Amino acid sequence: MLVKDRRIVFHTALGRSDKERGIPLERNSIYRIRSMTKPFTGTAILLLMEEGKLALDDRVSLYLPSWDNDRSREITIRQLLTHTSGLSESGYPGTPWEYPSLRALVDAIGEMGPEHPPGSRFQYSNLGSASLGAVAAEVSGMSLEQFFETRIFEPLGLEDTYTHFTPEASWAPRMNSTYWWNGTEWEKYWDNTMEQLYPFLRGAGGLYSTVFDYTRFLMVWMDLGLYSGGRLLSEETALDALWARPADEFGYYGYQWQIWNTPEYADGHAVFGHGGYNGTVAAAVQDRDSLILYFTQSTETDTRRLVVEGVIDILARSAG
Repeated sequence: MLVKDRRIVFHTALGRSDKERGIPLERNSIYRIRSMTKPFTGTAILLLMEEGKLALDDRVSLYLPSWDNDRSREITIRQLLTHTSGLSESGYPGTPWEYPSLRALVDAIGEMGPEHPPGSRFQYSNLGSASLGAVAAEVSGMSLEQFFETRIFEPLGLEDTYTHFTPEASWAPRMNSTYWWNGTEWEKYWDNTMEQLYPFLRGAGGLYSTVFDYTRFLMVWMDLGLYSGGRLLSEETALDALWARPADEFGYYGYQWQIWNTPEYADGHAVFGHGGYNGTVAAAVQDRDSLILYFTQSTETDTRRLVVEGVIDILARSAG
């Protein structure tokens, strides 16, 4: 889907929601958006910061006592936000589904400690984003699921974004099946007859959503915190979150936002968004008032990068 000047100018659904059952893909179907959850987690932290309940340069150990050890004590919330905490990309201690809660998992992460000295380098880290989720839950006094639902989904009208899936859910028939490439063909490894793999929302991933709801979320950030019912975040905070910080393979990164700042946009507004492991991606080009959303459920496909970068390049070279 392409949105220009707040109007949908192109939207199509191709292929199938489930290949084996012959179910066609519908335009309002629901996707596992995986790492596209991270900007919501970053938003939660920034909301708590603006309320004075935490500061970005606070040590995580101030809120999570399990991090108060020689390995993790120096890690700050800002480092988690920018993937510079030194924590590994994945490398969870054990497997996440073995833990009864997000807090139990993140306590184990803090006890394990970082792979590199905090602040020494950029390293994209699911562990770091999950840890932000635990901080948000601890500081707010509610679960991450409840915080997302009451503080972000409800105000923004995200009625098709969910924190937990079960086959009995009323929206389960709209869920797309998920595939991975086995070297020969796309093989299904999850569908809507199965429970979700993780028992809790991880902060690094775990949300279910549609292109329409993610568009609403991106528009709030395009408008630097404004939405139809008021203001979610201050303009100053939103600008800071979208500021392009140098990173390795991603090019740039903000506060849980991937930044596609091409040379053409270097002095303009941010080109920001995020992708998800199961083949989803969304990007906003602020100074062209444009959004690009490309959602599949084909794990590790490279087409999402090609589509987004191609559209960004066209917009950068266009007159408007």
